[in-house]
Amino acid sequence: MSHQRSAMSLTALAVLAAPLQASTPSRSFEGFIQLIQPLQFGNLLVEPEGGTLTLTEQGAIIPHGTNLRPMTRLSACHEARARVIGGAAGTRFTARIEPTTLAMGGPGGPPLRLTDFSLAPSGSAAVFGGDGSAEVRFGARVDAPAGAKPGTYQGQVWLVVETGKNLLRLAIPVKLVLRGTLHLRNTASLQFGSLLPGTSGGALEVLATGGVRSTPGGPVLMRGPAHPATFHLGDYPGVPFTINLPRSVICSGNGGSLEVRDFTCSIPARGTTPTGGLDFGVGASVRIGPEQKPGNYTGIFTVSVDYQ
Repeated sequence: MSHQRSAMSLTALAVLAAPLQASTPSRSFEGFIQLIQPLQFGNLLVEPEGGTLTLTEQGAIIPHGTNLRPMTRLSACHEARARVIGGAAGTRFTARIEPTTLAMGGPGGPPLRLTDFSLAPSGSAAVFGGDGSAEVRFGARVDAPAGAKPGTYQGQVWLVVETGKNLLRLAIPVKLVLRGTLHLRNTASLQFGSLLPGTSGGALEVLATGGVRSTPGGPVLMRGPAHPATFHLGDYPGVPFTINLPRSVICSGNGGSLEVRDFTCSIPARGTTPTGGLDFGVGASVRIGPEQKPGNYTGIFTVSVDYQ
């Protein structure tokens, strides 16, 4: 985008035989700025306390702590790039970003703030090339306040380029997607208690909601504790999630091995985190034959949570 600045002519009449005429130099400039790519922070994970992160003019991500960081997936990000065209080869220019601080609106709640813009080239390095063009890149720091809501945040800043008396401006879009961070904590292990094998092969199930049940002729619970594994999922509200359970695991001991299978969850596998997070239990079944050797059997199973 260019600003055309037309000259103003002045005519003065005097007692001389011929009029005198003078004009100021023309300040027109035929150059323009071409957008190559907008400023894109990608997908950022944020903790409830908020955090800060810098995207440099070279496209490098620098988290300031761990409260705001890029996702390992869906985290494509890049600095802004634009080409200034139409300058005189070898002449210098200056570039800046306006405003110096941008409040980015999103899905409600406090806005994110964009500050500390860094540009390249800068200073004496900002010179038009032999073809009369130059590429400008810039990044910025983003501050996410405590309580920032997950969602898409957008805004725009102006890239302003000056060369002599000429001035060019171009609006540069800015975008990022904020995603709340979830943490999964194991608060109790899955316990089957002390079991007595039945008269025929069978299974004992520890229910995800608590309690046990056994198939006819299956193992009998002699004494406890027998309870489901429990977990807490937090800490950001409003985040869609999916709980993934294993199909089976093998427990081993001095008497051989046992298969634990048919894992169940006390809540629906898909949902959205409430304020304060949520607690859930995981149960499973163990099959024991009448000839199973006595002993202590232990194993490890994995529960994972996908969220976006």
